[in-house]
Amino acid sequence: MEEILREGAEGKVEPWTNPMVIAEIVWTLQSYYELPRDEIRDKVLMILSTPGLYVEDGDLVAEAVVLFAEKGVDFIDAYNACWARDRGVRDVYTFDRRHYRRLEGIRVHVPGER
Repeated sequence: MEEILREGAEGKVEPWTNPMVIAEIVWTLQSYYELPRDEIRDKVLMILSTPGLYVEDGDLVAEAVVLFAEKGVDFIDAYNACWARDRGVRDVYTFDRRHYRRLEGIRVHVPGER
């Protein structure tokens, strides 16, 4: 892996990844390695700033990992909220009312409730 990233920084290859890979990294660091949220945030932000590495929706991923650390929400919930806001979506239908209510700019609706 280090070789690929080094070659990316040198412009020899163009490594790409996506938010699902980052979500898996967050999950592994949290559940297996039991790292604190702020340490996970720092590690993910370091990955995102790797020269030559392109992360699809990298700005949204960065915003989501900061919310994950600061608001104590699941990374996936934070990413989905950032993705929705980026697209002008303000109303979110979810059964996870607790986490989404911590995120500004999102109106939470629970399916089946009025």
